[in-house]
Amino acid sequence: TPIAGTYPVSFDPAYWNAGLTAQFNLGQQLEALIVSGLYFLDLLFFQYGALLIAVGLLYLLGRNHPFRLPDILSRWGLV
Repeated sequence: TPIAGTYPVSFDPAYWNAGLTAQFNLGQQLEALIVSGLYFLDLLFFQYGALLIAVGLLYLLGRNHPFRLPDILSRWGLV
């Protein structure tokens, strides 16, 4: 390599990426979205499901009025 270092790509990305063209493959993008979505669902509902239920119950039990969607949406930044 013309540039010495442990990771020369980070030194001058324009040099190493010269001539590259971006390619878009819809099938690969959809596959990546599905894999990531399934991982997220597994993480949220199976691995942290008990925590999600506990937080939901604490929210519902700590309210003086019944569950209302506008209240949750107005405080969405806290989530």
